[in-house]
Amino acid sequence: MDRLPERVRRALWRNNITTAQQVVALYPQRLLKLPGFGIYCLRQVEQVFFPGQRYEPPRGFGYRRADAVATASLPARMDSTVVRLGKTVARQLSYPAP
Repeated sequence: MDRLPERVRRALWRNNITTAQQVVALYPQRLLKLPGFGIYCLRQVEQVFFPGQRYEPPRGFGYRRADAVATASLPARMDSTVVRLGKTVARQLSYPAP
């Protein structure tokens, strides 16, 4: 675990993963489902624990719904309200509909 970058170790520790055996057992899909653990962290784990291996996630992995992309910086409650109202781009939030 000491060979992993600090960012990756923190992501693992926040999810109560403290041993190399746990990392190996969760690789790759279950690691990617952990909060704060994305492709960057997975690539670092692969370099340390699985040299020469490279997991390719399914197409579209890690992307939010297309209608919510424009509201990605909004709080979750506001995001769902904006999507429910059919607003999909920032410009629609600023100007009233005709």
